[in-house]
Amino acid sequence: MSIGRNPVAFAALAVAFYVALIFPMAASRDFDTSAFVLAGDVYVDHAKLEAPLKTVTHSFGYDGQFFYRLARRPFSVEPQVEGVTLDAPAKRMQRILYPLMSWFVSLGRADWAPASLVVVNLAAMAVVAASAAWLTRRRELAWWFPFAIAGWPGFLIALTHDTAEIVSAGFCLVAIAFYMSDRLPAYFAAVVAATLTRETVIPIFLGPLIYESWAAAKAPSSGRLGRAAICALAFAPFAAWHEIVGALWGQVAQPLTGNADLGWPLVGVADMLIGQINGGWDGEAGTTATLSHRVFVAVTALGLIGFCIGVALRLRLPGVNRSVPGLAIGWCLDLVLMSLLTAAGPWVGPQAYFRAFTECWIVGCLLLALAPAQPAMGGRWRLFATLAAADVVLLVWKLCLAVLPT
Repeated sequence: MSIGRNPVAFAALAVAFYVALIFPMAASRDFDTSAFVLAGDVYVDHAKLEAPLKTVTHSFGYDGQFFYRLARRPFSVEPQVEGVTLDAPAKRMQRILYPLMSWFVSLGRADWAPASLVVVNLAAMAVVAASAAWLTRRRELAWWFPFAIAGWPGFLIALTHDTAEIVSAGFCLVAIAFYMSDRLPAYFAAVVAATLTRETVIPIFLGPLIYESWAAAKAPSSGRLGRAAICALAFAPFAAWHEIVGALWGQVAQPLTGNADLGWPLVGVADMLIGQINGGWDGEAGTTATLSHRVFVAVTALGLIGFCIGVALRLRLPGVNRSVPGLAIGWCLDLVLMSLLTAAGPWVGPQAYFRAFTECWIVGCLLLALAPAQPAMGGRWRLFATLAAADVVLLVWKLCLAVLPT
């Protein structure tokens, strides 16, 4: 059995790979894991912290600082806790599961909280890799599938920024595995966990709901109504938590990415590309983009667009499993969401759009791995595969430069 079909071995390999990638960054910071939080003094008052936390001056910081705040006091509704202020409290608390898991791992200790965020992400990386390997073996997928999933560069960004994409991807892949195995109660539990980690997974799981509802309406006596009901009820805990959080904070916890992050189709993509190529703000340091950064963004963003085109052209799948149409619908809905993201939000730069694109990449790769061979598509498929491969190589190169000590 190849390593890509062995869940335990592949999970160990993936974790070792990411530990090796982040080791230089950790070593350059004296193995202070609070550096991954990327706290900025706009939202973090260093003088009020209970435990030391690296803080960048004159900076808004990054999302990791809000997960750190929730990992310290998951259910506190105080605007500021230990010097850390939530920028959008209802929206941040809506994504409760990752910091809650970190709170458990840290045993509530402030000095262990930064490390716990990294540990939970590494554990989730093992789940991602193991699930991809299990799907590859169980569904006889192409050999490249687990490597494409575990090697998604967005995971390196999440790991070095203490964000929740790895955890949500783990639950997402587990849910897909259960759905494809017709284990609907377990699918229900995994969807609940995924949506309470990041609500951006909702479009993916709307696909199975739409398909199962359509199938039940088309054949009422087929027994599909129960499947549709489970798919629908899987959203109930998130909906309830959404309302609870809104009531606790006295504000609406915006679903999906938030109204400020959504706009007209493809406008955000175009604005980001034009701005980046013209040397605009790089989205993280607030400085003018260098030539290498501009070329990097142009190639990676266009590579992802090529990947989406390639998946869309290969969506005519065989009827080997009744779960496949639901996943295809979910991927299309997620693609619509990607097209609506704005340049001021998730499309601001590669640190953001590779995070936002995580679910689209995972399910897109699965659909490609499930797709039948199509000789007529051979030339175009090779083109899209080349674009995707170049995309990954360039991003890994860019991120390795970012994490190596200077």
